[in-house]
Amino acid sequence: MKASKSRISFLFFILLSIIIISNCSREDTILVTRVGGRKITLKEFEIKFARGKNAEMIKGSSLEDKKKFLDGMINRQLKIIDAYQHELDKDEKIIGLVQERSRGFMFNRLIELEVTQKIMPDSELKDFYEKANKEVKIRQIVVKYDPKFPGQKQRAFTRAKEIVQKLKNRENFAKLAADVSDDINTAKKGGDKGYLKWGPRSSENPVYAAAFSMKVDEISDPIETPNGYYIIKIVHIKKYPGPPFEQEREKIRRQIYSIRSREITDAYYKYLDNLRRKYKLQFNEDGIVIFTKQFLSPKIDSLNAPKKSENLLDNFSTSDKKLIIATYKNGQLTIGDLIEELKKYPRHRQPRFQKKLEVQEFINSRLIPIHLLEQEVNAKNIKNDKTIKNQIKSFRENIMINNIQRIKINEKIEVADCNIKNYFEEHREDYKNPEKREVQQLFVIDKDLAGNLAKRARRGEDFTKLFRSYNEKESIRKNDGKLEITKGRAGIGKPSFQINLGEVTEPIKIGSGFYIVKVLNITEPTLKTFDEAKNIVSAKVRRLAYENRENEWIEELRNRINYFVYEQNLEKAFKKYTGQNIVAIE
Repeated sequence: MKASKSRISFLFFILLSIIIISNCSREDTILVTRVGGRKITLKEFEIKFARGKNAEMIKGSSLEDKKKFLDGMINRQLKIIDAYQHELDKDEKIIGLVQERSRGFMFNRLIELEVTQKIMPDSELKDFYEKANKEVKIRQIVVKYDPKFPGQKQRAFTRAKEIVQKLKNRENFAKLAADVSDDINTAKKGGDKGYLKWGPRSSENPVYAAAFSMKVDEISDPIETPNGYYIIKIVHIKKYPGPPFEQEREKIRRQIYSIRSREITDAYYKYLDNLRRKYKLQFNEDGIVIFTKQFLSPKIDSLNAPKKSENLLDNFSTSDKKLIIATYKNGQLTIGDLIEELKKYPRHRQPRFQKKLEVQEFINSRLIPIHLLEQEVNAKNIKNDKTIKNQIKSFRENIMINNIQRIKINEKIEVADCNIKNYFEEHREDYKNPEKREVQQLFVIDKDLAGNLAKRARRGEDFTKLFRSYNEKESIRKNDGKLEITKGRAGIGKPSFQINLGEVTEPIKIGSGFYIVKVLNITEPTLKTFDEAKNIVSAKVRRLAYENRENEWIEELRNRINYFVYEQNLEKAFKKYTGQNIVAIE
């Protein structure tokens, strides 16, 4: 069945987030720090420190760099401990936010386990990881055929087997490739194809699949492709020691997901269909009909109905809301449930139902999956899944940190206007209006013409006359191409600020042509008034006050809460790490 827009919308809610859920491996037991009763392992430190850094950056990191980063991790743990000491984990608003988000976490984890991991198992991710950390150089002999003619394919296969037999009889691969290969480009190089690098779609290519499973000097049997048979020889393998698999897992998962998303989508819908059968889903036609009629033509005739409202969803009576629209094992859905779901949409985005089937499709694609997934989450005890516990804990503590920072920092900061004014006066030179330049520009498409015009302008020819004679861009024709710019202007800004008054730039390639620019006038930077700079200065003063207050708070926490750094373990960080851009074996 073709997916509706509402089904795709719900799928977006679920599937885009499941690919970021990590599987937990055996926890590292080596500690780099202990903060109060909380621990940070060497493995946790390495994963967080390496995030956003390439191999050279990591290899070049000193022990002091690692200590500084670890200090930030320690500060976070201190803040979390303070938040628990203020019993923010018992705050009703935080509990509500965590409960609301936990439902989505558990849905995502369920689909990760029941759908995604079955299509992208860890074994596939690890296989990709191993192959992505090497390049394979091959020689090839190609025996082509036209797939439109079956007889050609059989003859090509026979010929390919004969070539393989010659190679087994120790004929020189390069010489044979030059003599018999149908691929002209590689034949003249003795079949040299160069290095192959593994990517997300490489498994779909039978030549790549074979090459990355072979050893140096090994020769393949004929490899069938849509337009020919390939015989390959492995000439050389470059191996790259990569980051730990655990660190690369999610990047690999995303790469594979990007090309298998349709397969995962189909599997997700099949999974939902299985749940509908498992829980014996049935629609109540009468309830859906009543909702549809009332939605299209509201009638306010019930004694307990609310007053007429512009929002049609407010015009259902209490008795209407109790009517059942669907049942399933262990539960049911009412018109009231449907109304509450619809109210989650902004008014302008609420569905405009025109008939009963549209209402039923919305119920089936939006409401039913949520309730059936909830049944499965409970049945499979997903709330006690280790990954889910960690996710919920992390989410809770992130909210707690935001709240304790508000209490300990934001609510204690007071910045008076006099403080802002004093800072402005003390740092007067920092707040200036930028230098401005009046320039004249002309645009031509031809590079040689642009160069010639730039030379003529430098020799003193009138730039305005050149503009009127040669400019080919209508949008700058107004005012003969004159305008005022600052250095930050895209395109012509930087080159225009690299020359002096009265000088002309070299042709500047932008888009489909070339700009030539002459500087007509220079307005030097001027000091801003307090009113002009007030907003910027205010933000700066508040930021400084925030940093000072945060430092005071951290110092107080470090004096109050015990922590210990295992420096000898920190020194071990990345001892076995090298990155993908470093060749280990040639």
